[in-house]
Amino acid sequence: MISSQPLIRRIVIAFTLMTLVVSAFFSISIVVVVYVIEEHLISETLDRELNAVLKRDIKESSKLNLPLGLQFYTTENKNISLPDEFRETKEGFSEIVNKNEAFYVYTKTINNNRYMLVQALPWGSGGSNMAENTQKVYRVDVYKGRRKKV
Repeated sequence: MISSQPLIRRIVIAFTLMTLVVSAFFSISIVVVVYVIEEHLISETLDRELNAVLKRDIKESSKLNLPLGLQFYTTENKNISLPDEFRETKEGFSEIVNKNEAFYVYTKTINNNRYMLVQALPWGSGGSNMAENTQKVYRVDVYKGRRKKV
């Protein structure tokens, strides 16, 4: 009988392929879990903030004290009406990504009035993300293990 490959080589190939499949499965599952948890937590937080805003008097937009980075819009008040880019968002949580900007949007409809809370993502503004900004400031010297300011 002629053996196509030695036993040790087949074991190495099987071990390598199994390692590749298992690591790919775990990597993909971690990414999916992170996205699902992120959406759930942000949705819950924005819902809580929107409910707090709706309990206040929204007739005067100057009285709204929102946390930094949050913007409130409604169809009920002309001063804080919905922007055109967010008019077509679905009920609940949405993530809007444009060329230079990214937003988390939470929309709720009560008595035919739409209420929207928008959170601008920090990496979305200015046309570059946080990693690119960091790369502009620091150049990482991997081989020597130290950072140099540029």
